[in-house]
Amino acid sequence: MSNYRLRLSITKDGALAGLIYINIAIFLFVGIYNAIFYLVTDHTPLFFDRVLALSSEPNVLAKHPWTFITYMFYHLDFLHALFNLLVLYWFGIIFVDFFGNTKLTSVYLAGGIFGGLFYVIAYNTLPVFYTDGPATLLGASAAIMAIAFGATAFSPNFKIWLMFIGDVKLKYLAFAYLTIDLIQIPFGNAGGHIAHIGGAFIGALWGYTYRKNGLNILAWVELALEKIKHIRFKRERIKVAYKNPNPTVRKVSTGRDLDLILDKISQKGFDSLTNEEKEKLFKYKNDLDS
Repeated sequence: MSNYRLRLSITKDGALAGLIYINIAIFLFVGIYNAIFYLVTDHTPLFFDRVLALSSEPNVLAKHPWTFITYMFYHLDFLHALFNLLVLYWFGIIFVDFFGNTKLTSVYLAGGIFGGLFYVIAYNTLPVFYTDGPATLLGASAAIMAIAFGATAFSPNFKIWLMFIGDVKLKYLAFAYLTIDLIQIPFGNAGGHIAHIGGAFIGALWGYTYRKNGLNILAWVELALEKIKHIRFKRERIKVAYKNPNPTVRKVSTGRDLDLILDKISQKGFDSLTNEEKEKLFKYKNDLDS
């Protein structure tokens, strides 16, 4: 079943692929625009920093509240974007396998929002930032930390294979990830590293409470996403009549059943299937292999 899970995680209908595609699309669009603007005017535009990046200034935030969302999809440096998307892919596949697509999106957004809050609060309260001028935050790192620590807090002993190292438990990998952030604080981008800690905090809290008592502290985010998802135009389906439906109806029925099962896995994870649904899925797989 791992092949089915992997396909559900990275296909165009999966939340993981959607998050990756949005990040790539914004990176390419902004990069191309900046390059053309620089060639024509001989200086770098500040437009996208103002409308997409998260400012440390409360007065600016009051005028641009949407930047609590947009900053987590906004990258300027290629290596920064590449590293973030690779980590998102690696941890995202594990996360979707545990919880499904809806929770992946909600934890990503919550991690970014809480990381942004940690960043703004730190910049306006900690003495180390008193002499610094206004700053901006961008990148998906805080959101990705929430996904990584959400999966880790839920299943800390889950093992993944790393090249040249072998099997490593998630808790050790997440600990190393967080430690690197902490020790880098004095050497630059302190605000960014604090934002990462904020994302890790909300992810770990969500994963721990979900594992201990099934409490979903981010249910409000999922509810908002569900409402947004249903704001769409209805498309009419084309009805096709068959003169000899006997052999065809069974194939159509099987296809519909499979679509429903795959949709259920995509939203709630493989473990949400009933025994009957699992048997149908395995039978369909065996039919394909035969």
